[in-house]
Amino acid sequence: MKSTTKDAADTTEPEVLPRAEGRYHLAARVDGDPFFVHYRGTDSQVGRTVRYSVILNPWRWAAGSILDASKKLLGHERPGVLTTHYVSADRGILVTDLPHGTALELVGCAPLPDAEVARLGRDWAAGLHAGHTEGCIHGRVEPMYLCLASDGSGKVDGWWAHAADRQIRPTLAGIRKPRFYAMAPEQAVGAHLDACTDVYLLAAVLFHLLTGRELIPHEGLLARMSWLVEGDLSQVQADLEKRPGIGSILCRALERKPRCRFQSASEFANALSGLVT
Repeated sequence: MKSTTKDAADTTEPEVLPRAEGRYHLAARVDGDPFFVHYRGTDSQVGRTVRYSVILNPWRWAAGSILDASKKLLGHERPGVLTTHYVSADRGILVTDLPHGTALELVGCAPLPDAEVARLGRDWAAGLHAGHTEGCIHGRVEPMYLCLASDGSGKVDGWWAHAADRQIRPTLAGIRKPRFYAMAPEQAVGAHLDACTDVYLLAAVLFHLLTGRELIPHEGLLARMSWLVEGDLSQVQADLEKRPGIGSILCRALERKPRCRFQSASEFANALSGLVT
C-alpha cells in the first residue's frame, strides 16, 4: 500500500531570501547574532563571496548610529580586520567578507597550544589597532566577533556591537538581556573606554583559549561586575604562571588599572608576535 505520509523533506518550504541590493546575490542564510540576520552571497562585479547582513527590524531605527563604525572602516583592507564592502544605514545593510569560522568554535576545543593562541591573538590585536587608528573602539571583543579567515588568520568583526548595545539595551525593559561574555573593569563601573579596554577584552578571550575556561568565574551580571572590580585574582594568576611567556603577557593585559596594561593594541600584538614560531 502506498504511504500517505510525506517525507519531511517534501513538506519543508524553501526559505524565501530577501532581495539584495544592486550587485549582490544571496545564496543562503547563515548564523546570525542579536542584531543582524546574515546571508551568504556573491558580489557579482568581482565574483567575491560575501556576508550580506540585514539589521533586525526592531532595531532598524538605530541603524545609523549602529553602523557608524562600519562606515569608518569601509572599503579598505586592513590587517586583522574583516573587510567591509558596503554599508547602507537607510536600509540597515552591511556587507563584509564571509568569515570561515569564529573563536566560538575554538573555545570548544580549548585549551590550545601557546603558540596558536599567540598567533591568533597577534592577528586580532593588529585588527583592533587598525580600528583604533580610525577612531573606533570595539568595546565588545568576544568570541562571536573574533573571526577566522580561509587562510587561518584572525580577523576582527562586530565593530557595531558596542554601539548597538548602547542604543538597544536600555529599550529592553522586561526582556531578558543578552549575557555579556566579558567586560573590562572600567566598563563595570561606567568609566571611559579606550584602546586599553579592547586589550583587556581580547586578553580575556585568549585566557579562555589558553586554559579552557572563562576568565570571570561567576554567572549573573552583578556577580561578574563585582568580580571585575574587586574579585580574587589568585586562580587567574596561578593559571598564567604555569604558562611562561604568554602567561606574563596576558597578566599585563589583564591588569585592572588601564594604565598598567599595554597602552595600545599594537603594543599587545608586538608582545605576542615574539611567541609565534
